[in-house]
Amino acid sequence: MLRRPVVAPSTSLLDLRVLMITLTGFCVFLNVYATQSLLPLFQDIFHASKFSVSLTVTSTTIAIAVAAPFVGLMSERFGRKRIMTVSVALLTVPIVLTALSHTLGEISAWRFIQGLFMPGIIAVTMAYVSEEWASGGAPTVMAAYVAGNVLGGVTGRCLSGMVAAHWGWQATFIVLGVLNSIGSAAVWRWLPVERTTSRRKVIIVDAVRDMSRHLFDRGLLATFLIGTSALFALVATFTYITFHLAAAPFS
Repeated sequence: MLRRPVVAPSTSLLDLRVLMITLTGFCVFLNVYATQSLLPLFQDIFHASKFSVSLTVTSTTIAIAVAAPFVGLMSERFGRKRIMTVSVALLTVPIVLTALSHTLGEISAWRFIQGLFMPGIIAVTMAYVSEEWASGGAPTVMAAYVAGNVLGGVTGRCLSGMVAAHWGWQATFIVLGVLNSIGSAAVWRWLPVERTTSRRKVIIVDAVRDMSRHLFDRGLLATFLIGTSALFALVATFTYITFHLAAAPFS
């Protein structure tokens, strides 16, 4: 009896599934670094130090790091697409509520909450891609996802600055929330459910034991170090150069 060959899904940028993967990357990074262009403005409005206003960026990245392992376990139990779509949708709530903040501390707190939802997009999307394109094409689709990350990061920074310059910083989060809600609706509607339905009951002790083994894998440790170093330089530069560019002689 002949077995039907497993056909890998398309990797074309015009394929709807690939477009939705790119869109998820765009949505999350639209918001991760959105306050970087607003930091000098926050410093003037709240009469705060550079360190204090930079916490609006740091709080988000810390929350992502804290939540990522737990979200990964949830996606094992409830499915990749479900966690991705719920995360994008729920992310809209703290984004919009940030516009209601009255203090810098409130902004940082809402930004932290935003970060808690982001691993459901960042980490789970990568798992979705690696599993759905396991038979071929995963690197190409992952590249499309990263392209969405980059485009979202640039758009978020630029859009935040432009909106705040004309309508105030509160309007920035309203606009970001609207865009994110549109993206979440599109992902919910057009991203197919994963074909690999290997959902399983997650035992926390076993999961923690599995994750701890990664800390003794030299190849993974080197990979972690590369990612840490790259983001360390990227985030620090993009965060603090805004103060330099806002001052004379650039203004």
